[in-house]
Amino acid sequence: MDDCNIEISNNVVMTDPLGYKDFIGLIASSKLVLTDSGGVQEEAAVLNIPCLILRDTTEWMAYVEAGKNMIIGTDSEKIIDSVNDLLSNPEKIEDMKNIKIQIEDNPSKMIVSTLKKNLKN
Repeated sequence: MDDCNIEISNNVVMTDPLGYKDFIGLIASSKLVLTDSGGVQEEAAVLNIPCLILRDTTEWMAYVEAGKNMIIGTDSEKIIDSVNDLLSNPEKIEDMKNIKIQIEDNPSKMIVSTLKKNLKN
């Protein structure tokens, strides 16, 4: 960041890559998450942390349609406006956190079942 002369706020955490448990802990203690990662979108939704999606589409539309996550794209002005809007409206963050979502009851069984069906010789 120094090489590019980009100033980072004190409340932004810059780290080397984290292990899964440390990363989940970081998400869980966040007010909101900004990401372009599909996996992080789902983790944030499951942890009830509002997620701003930095792309124009997502494979996790159910979370967007439910109101847990928001697609905001890559326009820097829209990103800044969206972050400022949420941070200045704690009730909006709480509303997003309180939206209930359906989480697969036993994804391992579903995966094994799908594999058995589709991998028959």
